[in-house]
Amino acid sequence: MDSTVVQLGDYATLKAQANADAINYEHTFQALEQRYTSVCTELSQVKTERNESNKECAAAAVQLSTSKADLHRVELSVVHLQSELEKKSAEARELHSAQRNSLHMLQQKEDQIAQKNAAIKCCSEQAVRLAEERSGAEGRVAEAGR
Repeated sequence: MDSTVVQLGDYATLKAQANADAINYEHTFQALEQRYTSVCTELSQVKTERNESNKECAAAAVQLSTSKADLHRVELSVVHLQSELEKKSAEARELHSAQRNSLHMLQQKEDQIAQKNAAIKCCSEQAVRLAEERSGAEGRVAEAGR
């Protein structure tokens, strides 16, 4: 009978161990289920954030494309304005050169006019002198003829 008591004691221990293991497995299962639910919730949040990030990325790509197009238009405008500036600068250089030439020609004309005025003055003085001499000679001839 001793052997039956030992077997019953072993059976009770085994049964208690099995019950403890079942409870332990149940707790482990519940913990795993909670962790699974938590991971699923986190995964859902991450997917939502990823979708929002993808939308933001797409919007940023559109904005980048728009900005690049704007930059290209501005660069074309700058090139056009630089071209216009070069044309205007060339025109200004030509006008400045023409102005220098005109001023040089004006100075030459003024010098020529000054020379002609001097010649006219000389001729005028000579004409006055000759007129005075003629008048004096006519006066002497008239006195001599009387």
